[in-house]
Amino acid sequence: MVTMSPRFVAVFLVGAMGIFFPLLHPHTNDDVAQHSPPTLVRLDKAPHGIAYTVDSRRTGSTATTDILYVLNQVKSERGSIAPVVVIVDPRVSITDIWNFDGIAGKAQLDNLRYFVINRESGVMSELKWGPTVPISTNPN
Repeated sequence: MVTMSPRFVAVFLVGAMGIFFPLLHPHTNDDVAQHSPPTLVRLDKAPHGIAYTVDSRRTGSTATTDILYVLNQVKSERGSIAPVVVIVDPRVSITDIWNFDGIAGKAQLDNLRYFVINRESGVMSELKWGPTVPISTNPN
């Protein structure tokens, strides 16, 4: 019969937890995303549509600069709940903002906040999406 001291059992259990706990709860990009600065996206009115800038880098029309590709990279590197702050030029239409929201949804980014800037006063106002309701003169 083998007897083990309480100290040996405690050390063994702590060591086993150190080995197996990370396997049960792996570290994810979402854990990092909660504690990192937000990704900054700008939507600016351009002569031929909307110009997107992600963390001070302009997006384009090539395979590796397309806005969906760039947002997918954000999701891959920082996780789906990575904070994304979207700064919107007031000349951008609501349709273009919705289109961007759809693109971000395709990239599986779930933590976006939208702000419309007012350059004259130096302030910005947050846009918040509410639930959809049927078209009506008396929406409830």
